[in-house]
Amino acid sequence: MPHFASENLKANLAFGELVRNEAASQNIPWAQFALAWLPAQKLWIVPIPGTSKRTPMNENFFLR
Repeated sequence: MPHFASENLKANLAFGELVRNEAASQNIPWAQFALAWLPAQKLWIVPIPGTSKRTPMNENFFLR
């Protein structure tokens, strides 16, 4: 899987840190930020979140 290759992994981890920082600046969980960001890229992208706990499910369902 090329996105786990050494150079790609470094870039992906840096992007993840950027996402976490931006979410923190907006005072929302990073996963919620990512779920909102994905469909903003292309209208046909539909994220499918998975969770085993009710609290994250509610947070993901009621995106701000």
